[in-house]
Amino acid sequence: LDTPSGEDVDENGCSTSQLDTDMDGVNDANDACPDTPAGENVDNVGCSSSQEDADNDEVMDAFDACPNTPLGAVVDAAGCAASQLDSDGDTITDDRDQCPTTTLGEPVNGVGCAATERDTDDDGVMDASDICDSTPFSENADAQGCSPSQKDSDGDGVNDDVDNCPGTENGLNVDMLGCATNQRDADSDGISDADDTCPVTPADEQVDANGCSDSQKDEDLDDIMNNKDLCPDTPVTQTVDLDGCSEQQKDDDEDGIKNHVDECPNTPEDELINAVGCALFQLDSDQDGVNDAEDAFKFDANESVDTDNDGVADRWDAYPEDPTRSQAEVEESGNGLLYGVIVLLIVGLLGGGGYFYTRKPEMTVGPFDEAMNSMDAATEQNMGDEKNLPSLEGTGPQQWEENGVHWSRDANGQLSYYDATSQQWVPFQG
Repeated sequence: LDTPSGEDVDENGCSTSQLDTDMDGVNDANDACPDTPAGENVDNVGCSSSQEDADNDEVMDAFDACPNTPLGAVVDAAGCAASQLDSDGDTITDDRDQCPTTTLGEPVNGVGCAATERDTDDDGVMDASDICDSTPFSENADAQGCSPSQKDSDGDGVNDDVDNCPGTENGLNVDMLGCATNQRDADSDGISDADDTCPVTPADEQVDANGCSDSQKDEDLDDIMNNKDLCPDTPVTQTVDLDGCSEQQKDDDEDGIKNHVDECPNTPEDELINAVGCALFQLDSDQDGVNDAEDAFKFDANESVDTDNDGVADRWDAYPEDPTRSQAEVEESGNGLLYGVIVLLIVGLLGGGGYFYTRKPEMTVGPFDEAMNSMDAATEQNMGDEKNLPSLEGTGPQQWEENGVHWSRDANGQLSYYDATSQQWVPFQG
């Protein structure tokens, strides 16, 4: 009945504008909430409170803990957005709470954080435990929130970041670098100034326990520092050169004989030498200016030449190039017998008076001694050969041999005999 003209009707002859499916008193055509539970009071659009969503957050007002949620805000099942929640009950809504799990009852700052949750200086240590709450951003902090620029570990008044001596004993006066006298190391050699005998050691030099490097030490007290001293053990009384070496320590010709006992300081390399550093060609035993190697009579300063190697010096040798003879041939005269008698008397005196040639004990010889003795052996061999003795008449120098003794008479009549031990002619004192 009374169905408006033109409206569709159901099987009961009723159009939508005439139906009230939920029987809430609002026809379906005008009912915003067509499924209102029976018995609930509805508003003029047919909705009860359980069906209304005043803030359009899709949570019905009957269940909406936050009925005034801002439009478009994401809400939870209770119809509340973060801006409406305070999960930890610290009075700071979750949308502003940087510490959403603050322990109930702890005072918080404007962002909802208690001291146990804050790290004001962002050093990784919460403010509640941070002794140094303003740590510079670029510095690392310890477990107490302090960086070296904020700490003074040894309590000397100098912060650790500029303290060169961080372990100063309590009570000691320190300098601007935090070091007491017993901690300073002015030359940075690892030895404190209090124990450093050499406080200005050059950089990069190794030092001993006293803080001294070789360039600062002179252990043998020769005024040449160890680093330049080639002879570091020079005895105190000896004079040294610029290398710190005395003559007793040097061997300039490197022959194994030290300079102070080397009688031949310029011996060539690889030469055989004797105990005083001389090679054969350097010796002049009789100091006559002729080296032993060229001296036929190396122990006779008066003689040096024996061309025919017969043991008779050339100046006494009537035949200096004939090793078989050396005495001038003279005519017989009455004086010959007289000279013969004199010779026999002299020989007798020498023989009866105890003239002996004592042989030196045998010694072990080396290559050098063998070379030195080679000339003596040749000389003794020649001298050992018996020669025919002419008569003594004549006015020139003469030599002869009698019973193993070599005799000579010079132009002035001086009679001499040859001493095999000294290898010299000895004037006869008759």
